[in-house]
Amino acid sequence: MKLAIVTGCPNGMVTSVLCARLLDAAAQRQGWSTSVEVQDVQHPERQLSAATLAAAEWVLLVSSVPVDMARFVGKRVFRSTPAEAL
Repeated sequence: MKLAIVTGCPNGMVTSVLCARLLDAAAQRQGWSTSVEVQDVQHPERQLSAATLAAAEWVLLVSSVPVDMARFVGKRVFRSTPAEAL
């Protein structure tokens, strides 16, 4: 399975990075192929490419801030908060 993991938090990167690392490790243990994006307003160039998102079978969106869902149209998206995901 190809999984795109997108995380975001309002007050910095700690929760986002922690969630991304733990979720990526759990997915890898399941044998899934992953791509990870940590939402960061200071570095928007670090977003997953359109090609990467197109190849993903699922998008795991873990965020406690609003996220533009237009990038994920047509994809299976599972939304969660960092607290629920961890």
